[in-house]
Amino acid sequence: MRPTLLASLLFLFPCTALADLAPDPAGAGANLGPMDESAAGAVSMESEEVSIELHPSFAVIDATFVLANSGLATTLDVGFPGEGVRIAVGRFSAHRALVGFKTWVNGVSCAAIARKVQMGAEGPKTWTETWHVFGIAVPAAGKTTVRVRYGVPADVYFGDSYNTEDTFPDSAVSYILATGARWKGAIGKATFTIRGMDGVSIDGVRVRDDRMPAAPRSGTEPAQAMLPTYGKRADGAIVLSREAFEPAGPDDLQILFQPPGAGDRTGREALDAGRNVDENAILEAVAKE
Repeated sequence: MRPTLLASLLFLFPCTALADLAPDPAGAGANLGPMDESAAGAVSMESEEVSIELHPSFAVIDATFVLANSGLATTLDVGFPGEGVRIAVGRFSAHRALVGFKTWVNGVSCAAIARKVQMGAEGPKTWTETWHVFGIAVPAAGKTTVRVRYGVPADVYFGDSYNTEDTFPDSAVSYILATGARWKGAIGKATFTIRGMDGVSIDGVRVRDDRMPAAPRSGTEPAQAMLPTYGKRADGAIVLSREAFEPAGPDDLQILFQPPGAGDRTGREALDAGRNVDENAILEAVAKE
């Protein structure tokens, strides 16, 4: 029997390795995953279609997953990582809280439970993770469709801007693909569509995974070129498409973008707003389905 998702995370981040370090908060979405991998059995992820709307200080993620079952009918708990769940996107970090998390199963709205789980050994090296968990049924030789919609605050990322020779902070969000590896076999097809909202220009958006070579310094490569090989810019959006792949940590995506006026005081203030999240603004954007 393979370990549960939570047990695997404990193996990846043992308390002895954590020492007294505190993870940086990271704005990130993630793939749908079974809470207990052994319960997934013959269920595979046939497809996922993810829309990511980039606002100046947050992102709204709307994702639809089609699960296919080649075996007997089954029911299982599935979940998404929320506040405090450890991730590794360029640094030791943990998910920020998901805002306005909503779920649908086969087109019917259903409630997810924000399950808090204590991780690590007893004592000062424990931490609390929040998982957004709900149950699904997958019929024998059938399919189940799961849709989720939620907002994530953006990080403030200080790095070389590809729009100027100066160094300005960017907004950054990540998408964790590795949790999708817990289904049977490969993901059949994955499509990500990224759009800029509220003045965010898609032309300045860069998308990276850890399979790409090291980023060149400012001015040596335009932002338009900063995409994985499976990405393209078309019709005012960035579209990433992959087929028949088993996601791992290097496939996780980092999305860097600049709010309007990022090189002046107004833009910096917009980015700094990401440190003090306006949840009402995120909830309002999530509500606009």
